[in-house]
Amino acid sequence: MLLSSAWAGGAGAPAQTGTVRWVPCPAEVRATRCGYVRVPMNHARPGGRSLEIFVALQRALSSAARQPDPVFYLAGGPGGRGTPAVWSLAKAFRNRDVLSMDPRGVGPSRPELTCYGANSPRALAVCAQGWRAQGLNPEDFGSAQAALDADMVRRALGYGPVNLYGVSYGSRLAQEVLRRAPGAVRSVVMAGVLPASLPDTAPPAMPVALQRVLAACEADADCWKAHPDLPARYERLLAQADAVALLRMAQTLDQYLRHDLAAGQIPAVIEAFDGRGTAGAVRFPAPADGEAGFNSAIQILVSCLGRGPGGPDDVHRAQCEAMRLRPAPQEHEAVRSNVPALLIGGEFDPATLPDWMPLVARSLPHSLSVVLRGWGHGAGWSPCGLWLAQQLIDRPQAALDTSCAPLGRLVFAPLPVR
Repeated sequence: MLLSSAWAGGAGAPAQTGTVRWVPCPAEVRATRCGYVRVPMNHARPGGRSLEIFVALQRALSSAARQPDPVFYLAGGPGGRGTPAVWSLAKAFRNRDVLSMDPRGVGPSRPELTCYGANSPRALAVCAQGWRAQGLNPEDFGSAQAALDADMVRRALGYGPVNLYGVSYGSRLAQEVLRRAPGAVRSVVMAGVLPASLPDTAPPAMPVALQRVLAACEADADCWKAHPDLPARYERLLAQADAVALLRMAQTLDQYLRHDLAAGQIPAVIEAFDGRGTAGAVRFPAPADGEAGFNSAIQILVSCLGRGPGGPDDVHRAQCEAMRLRPAPQEHEAVRSNVPALLIGGEFDPATLPDWMPLVARSLPHSLSVVLRGWGHGAGWSPCGLWLAQQLIDRPQAALDTSCAPLGRLVFAPLPVR
């Protein structure tokens, strides 16, 4: 069976949209309360089929100083879960409630859309056909509908305007909330910024980030002494490797680049590579705090719906065409808003280059962009990133103290001994 979109709920008449059904929190979600908010599958047709969005709410840890406007965390991906991260953010924003949702089609949200072998266009075509046969339109599972879900979750939980905290794809979803529900947002923090208007012809971020790590090693006396002529060695490895070895090397380097605490081991990883693209001493780092696995079907589906008029590369174009998906209106256009905004980038981010932040900032006149030295894709979870976010959310109109931004440093280290 290639696809799954089963409901895990009980029987009975469906609740009205915008209502909360509280349930016990699962083991992986530490929160005050968990539940489901019923939303329309298509917000333009509120009387049609509905879905259930899984939500988690952590009450402010400092109840005496509790502020009325919560932090609403939007997870990365697309296809990532947000609810397991509420406790980590609650510790940073102790005077505010923290809430999040697992986007439609993801995790406990019902139905969950999955597709075995989702990278295969043939599998995606079969899954999309099956979803449609069950009355589930894949085009209703993109960023536009998810943004309206976030607004409905906010209202169902009884909150006024919220402070959005979007990381990676969550920053892209935050832009869509600003577009679709502007009155729902008091302030917005975007870390690892993915612009809505990013050209489809933009170069991949990972090779750029890797070259920046190699240059940082060259500028570091101890790293260069331990790994002399590292860029040339890497170029020789690329020239000698076959397609399989290149793929292995790319996957390994991507794993290390995406984990800030392991990026400093990349020179040692390159030294460990053999002619087959394997590195016997390499051990993949553990996931970062707040990080969870992605639903690959939703990841592909959302990316297809948000693509621009130029279209994605050949592989992704085949996936989009297999599901017969049309790009969603407006999703590839820049978002204009006067909401106070903070954009955080990591110097060595291999997924969302800090160079992309101006594409978002230029249409947000009350925004500040900050690049954190020494950090990568996890800059939004760093002590400096969280401190900057706290300042913006506490006083959205005030100037921010950004003195921590240049203080980070990529620490180069050898690989751990097995």
